Amino acid sequence: LFENATEWLLGLGFQAPVPGEHIEAWRGRFLAKAIMDTLLAQGHLSTDALASYQVYASPSPDPPAMWLAGWNFPSDMATPAHELFHTVQAAEVGGVERYHELSRVDASGCPDGEALSWILEGTAEAVAVASSPAAYPNENTPNYSKPLYDCEDKERAYEMAHFWLSVGTELSSRDRVEYLRGLFDPSPRDLKKDRGLTGVHEALTGRTNPDGLYELYPQVIALHANDKKFYEDEAQGLEVPEIALDFDPSVPDEATERGEVERVAARAYLVRVTVPEGELAGLTVELPEGPSNRDDPALHLIVDDTRYDRVDAPDEERNVFRKVITGTPDTLKFLIRLANIATSPAETGKHSYELRFALEPLEVCTGSVMMAALSGQITEAHRAVEGRPEFANIPNLGMLREETNPFTRWQTVRRADA
Repeated sequence: LFENATEWLLGLGFQAPVPGEHIEAWRGRFLAKAIMDTLLAQGHLSTDALASYQVYASPSPDPPAMWLAGWNFPSDMATPAHELFHTVQAAEVGGVERYHELSRVDASGCPDGEALSWILEGTAEAVAVASSPAAYPNENTPNYSKPLYDCEDKERAYEMAHFWLSVGTELSSRDRVEYLRGLFDPSPRDLKKDRGLTGVHEALTGRTNPDGLYELYPQVIALHANDKKFYEDEAQGLEVPEIALDFDPSVPDEATERGEVERVAARAYLVRVTVPEGELAGLTVELPEGPSNRDDPALHLIVDDTRYDRVDAPDEERNVFRKVITGTPDTLKFLIRLANIATSPAETGKHSYELRFALEPLEVCTGSVMMAALSGQITEAHRAVEGRPEFANIPNLGMLREETNPFTRWQTVRRADA
């Protein structure tokens, strides 16, 4: 298993430790058998008891070496890959002494040595999952309502494998972890600063994505943390607040939530919407206008698996979600997240916010054509009716054209305006 993990890591292009500098008994390459022989000779590994196991890697500054030790043999490649990756980290950062410095970085609010555990243990656990996906699926569920680097719970450092594997998926990285090769390069970055945020952002920006962590963090929240379990913590009493919006034919049903979102974190709300059959309503979730709300580049509105923090057309509004809802006997659910990460992630601060929710009654105007327009199928709707005599008397039919339509904002057909 050590040999398999060794060859797999080498195949991904990770740097091999140097003998006598990074790890004893590696002889200049990933010679797993030498490690096993050494551990057996020292009595750390037993061939008699195979039912349970523990393997660990520990940096020692004097002498500078990474020691692998353990008891019994693992049943799959995950644990060997995890521990071997710690020696890869030591090689990548420039030696065990350097690794020792990183593993002992202190930061306010973090127990000694755990400030960078979201990186060191999180990436090693990601490698473990990637090495044995069938036997070791990525079932980690870190709480993303806490800062990405949060070290309050040591177990969370291992759960951050979810984040690193999700980033690898977004980057189409081989085995979801190959991109980690450049993460520990010590020059010109220094992972000791800003709990590693700056170094991670620069590594991702320089090698993988033009906007680095600023782009990838909201993407992970949208596509890989689209479940309220990622924002709850039963032990700490953290629950996702629920907002209920019920249809009223005469007045909008509105709600406003105010709060704070931690730095490099996300707040979540579950919105429940009821619209009776035969009725039509417009749902809005938005940040109010202004530089510290809707237009603040650090705030990112996400609904289910779709981001609304990016504007692709001049008439689109950033951090505004609108949806026309046709009546149904079912209660509709929308998972809303507000992510907080600045263009320079280390400069992100805790952010106050105001989030507005509204369900407004709409007039059912011109049947299927108007419904198509309201659903965003503007061009298709126009092509379907243009030139047909039965639609000749519809006013302003040309406004269904994509370049001139007023229906990108469904308020133009509110009941009062119909």
